Amino acid sequence: MNTAPTHIEADLAGIVDKYTSQLRLARAAELAQSGRLLEAESLLSYDAGSLTCNELDLLARIHVKQGRLADALRRWREAQQLSRHGEYKTQILSLCDFAERQDCFRRRVFALFLGLWTLLLVAGVILAMFLPYK
Repeated sequence: MNTAPTHIEADLAGIVDKYTSQLRLARAAELAQSGRLLEAESLLSYDAGSLTCNELDLLARIHVKQGRLADALRRWREAQQLSRHGEYKTQILSLCDFAERQDCFRRRVFALFLGLWTLLLVAGVILAMFLPYK
Protein backbone atom coordinates (compact mmCIF):
# COMPACT_ATOMS: atom_id res chain seq x y z
CA MET A 1 0.00 0.00 0.00
CA ASN A 2 1.58 3.18 -1.17
CA THR A 3 0.16 6.38 0.36
CA ALA A 4 2.69 8.67 -1.31
CA PRO A 5 0.46 9.61 -4.29
CA THR A 6 -2.39 10.51 -1.94
CA HIS A 7 -0.09 12.76 0.06
CA ILE A 8 1.25 14.40 -3.10
CA GLU A 9 -2.29 14.88 -4.43
CA ALA A 10 -3.33 16.54 -1.17
CA ASP A 11 -0.32 18.86 -1.29
CA LEU A 12 -1.04 19.69 -4.92
CA ALA A 13 -4.69 20.42 -4.14
CA GLY A 14 -3.61 22.78 -1.34
CA ILE A 15 -1.25 24.64 -3.67
CA VAL A 16 -3.96 24.96 -6.35
CA ASP A 17 -6.45 26.26 -3.77
CA LYS A 18 -3.93 28.83 -2.51
CA TYR A 19 -3.19 30.21 -5.97
CA THR A 20 -6.84 30.14 -6.99
CA SER A 21 -7.60 32.23 -3.91
CA GLN A 22 -4.82 34.68 -4.77
CA LEU A 23 -6.03 35.02 -8.35
CA ARG A 24 -9.61 35.56 -7.17
CA LEU A 25 -8.41 38.24 -4.73
CA ALA A 26 -6.36 40.01 -7.41
CA ARG A 27 -9.24 39.99 -9.90
CA ALA A 28 -11.73 41.19 -7.28
CA ALA A 29 -9.38 44.01 -6.25
CA GLU A 30 -9.02 45.03 -9.88
CA LEU A 31 -12.80 45.05 -10.34
CA ALA A 32 -13.33 47.03 -7.14
CA GLN A 33 -10.73 49.63 -8.10
CA SER A 34 -12.44 50.13 -11.44
CA GLY A 35 -15.76 50.74 -9.67
CA ARG A 36 -17.34 47.39 -10.55
CA LEU A 37 -18.23 46.66 -6.94
CA LEU A 38 -21.05 44.18 -7.52
CA GLU A 39 -18.86 42.05 -9.79
CA ALA A 40 -16.03 42.09 -7.25
CA GLU A 41 -18.42 41.19 -4.45
CA SER A 42 -19.94 38.32 -6.40
CA LEU A 43 -16.50 36.97 -7.27
CA LEU A 44 -15.51 36.94 -3.60
CA SER A 45 -18.87 35.63 -2.43
CA TYR A 46 -18.77 32.69 -4.83
CA ASP A 47 -17.12 30.50 -2.20
CA ALA A 48 -17.97 32.49 0.93
CA GLY A 49 -17.32 29.60 3.30
CA SER A 50 -13.58 29.54 2.72
CA LEU A 51 -12.58 33.18 2.43
CA THR A 52 -9.14 34.28 3.61
CA CYS A 53 -8.45 37.30 5.80
CA ASN A 54 -7.42 39.35 2.77
CA GLU A 55 -10.56 38.39 0.87
CA LEU A 56 -12.73 39.27 3.87
CA ASP A 57 -10.90 42.60 4.18
CA LEU A 58 -11.51 43.44 0.52
CA LEU A 59 -15.15 42.39 0.83
CA ALA A 60 -15.53 44.64 3.89
CA ARG A 61 -14.00 47.57 1.98
CA ILE A 62 -16.44 46.94 -0.89
CA HIS A 63 -19.32 46.96 1.59
CA VAL A 64 -18.12 50.30 3.00
CA LYS A 65 -18.08 51.81 -0.50
CA GLN A 66 -21.62 50.51 -1.00
CA GLY A 67 -22.72 52.06 2.31
CA ARG A 68 -23.41 48.65 3.86
CA LEU A 69 -21.65 49.34 7.14
CA ALA A 70 -23.17 46.47 9.12
CA ASP A 71 -22.00 43.96 6.49
CA ALA A 72 -18.53 45.53 6.47
CA LEU A 73 -18.29 45.30 10.23
CA ARG A 74 -19.35 41.63 10.11
CA ARG A 75 -16.70 40.83 7.47
CA TRP A 76 -13.93 42.59 9.42
CA ARG A 77 -14.94 40.72 12.56
CA GLU A 78 -14.73 37.44 10.62
CA ALA A 79 -11.27 38.44 9.38
CA GLN A 80 -10.27 39.36 12.94
CA GLN A 81 -11.26 35.89 14.14
CA LEU A 82 -9.18 34.23 11.40
CA SER A 83 -6.20 36.52 11.95
CA ARG A 84 -3.51 35.81 14.52
CA HIS A 85 -2.22 39.36 14.79
CA GLY A 86 -5.33 41.48 15.30
CA GLU A 87 -4.60 43.77 12.36
CA TYR A 88 -8.29 44.42 11.67
CA LYS A 89 -8.98 46.06 15.02
CA THR A 90 -8.25 49.51 13.61
CA GLN A 91 -10.77 49.09 10.78
CA ILE A 92 -13.42 47.82 13.19
CA LEU A 93 -12.91 50.74 15.58
CA SER A 94 -12.83 53.28 12.74
CA LEU A 95 -16.02 51.90 11.25
CA CYS A 96 -17.79 51.93 14.61
CA ASP A 97 -16.68 55.54 15.16
CA PHE A 98 -17.85 56.52 11.66
CA ALA A 99 -21.21 54.80 12.14
CA GLU A 100 -21.67 56.55 15.48
CA ARG A 101 -20.90 59.96 13.96
CA GLN A 102 -23.22 59.24 11.04
CA ASP A 103 -26.00 58.22 13.44
CA CYS A 104 -25.45 61.40 15.48
CA PHE A 105 -25.66 63.50 12.29
CA ARG A 106 -28.91 61.78 11.30
CA ARG A 107 -30.41 62.45 14.72
CA ARG A 108 -29.46 66.14 14.47
CA VAL A 109 -30.94 66.47 10.99
CA PHE A 110 -34.12 64.76 12.16
CA ALA A 111 -34.34 67.10 15.17
CA LEU A 112 -33.81 70.10 12.89
CA PHE A 113 -36.59 69.05 10.51
CA LEU A 114 -38.88 68.24 13.42
CA GLY A 115 -38.22 71.69 14.89
CA LEU A 116 -38.87 73.40 11.55
CA TRP A 117 -42.07 71.43 11.04
CA THR A 118 -43.25 72.37 14.53
CA LEU A 119 -42.40 76.02 13.90
CA LEU A 120 -44.36 76.02 10.63
CA LEU A 121 -47.30 74.32 12.31
CA VAL A 122 -47.37 76.87 15.11
CA ALA A 123 -47.03 79.74 12.62
CA GLY A 124 -49.93 78.29 10.61
CA VAL A 125 -52.12 78.05 13.69
CA ILE A 126 -51.31 81.63 14.72
CA LEU A 127 -52.01 82.89 11.19
CA ALA A 128 -55.27 80.96 11.11
CA MET A 129 -56.34 82.62 14.37
CA PHE A 130 -55.89 86.13 12.95
CA LEU A 131 -57.18 85.64 9.43
CA PRO A 132 -60.89 86.20 8.97
CA TYR A 133 -62.92 83.10 8.33
CA LYS A 134 -65.28 83.37 5.36
